[in-house]
Amino acid sequence: MDRIQLLNQELADPKSWKKIRKAYSSILILEGTIINVIESGAYVNIDGVCGFLPKDEIHDHKVDDISQVLKSGQRVRVLVYELDNDKKTFYVSIRLTKHSMEKVSEMIKSKASVTTNPSFKAGGSDEEDF
Repeated sequence: MDRIQLLNQELADPKSWKKIRKAYSSILILEGTIINVIESGAYVNIDGVCGFLPKDEIHDHKVDDISQVLKSGQRVRVLVYELDNDKKTFYVSIRLTKHSMEKVSEMIKSKASVTTNPSFKAGGSDEEDF
C-alpha cells in the first residue's frame, strides 16, 4: 500500500471521494492545495483527499526543477485524469486545464487505451462505489 492509499483511507470523507469521482467522470476542474513536492511530482489535497500530480502534468513544456514551479501550500487548479477504484488513488493534471474540453476528452481516452490498470475507465461512471 502506498502513501496516497494510506492517506486516503485514513482521512477521506466519502463525500470527498464522490466529488473526485464526479470531477473525473464529468471532466471538471477542481481546486486543490499542494501538500508535498518531490522530484517526480507533487501531492495535492482536494477536500481531504490526496491525489498525485506527476511532473510531466505540470506544464506542456519540460519542468526540470519542480520546486521552482510548485510550493507546499500553493493553491492549484487541476483536472482528474486517472482514477483507480481498487487502490483509491487518482492522478491530476495542471497541464490539461489549459486545453479545450474536446482535446482533454481525447487525451484522457488515449491514456485509457495505454493504461495497464484494468479498473481505469476514462469518463468512469459516478454510480460505481469505491
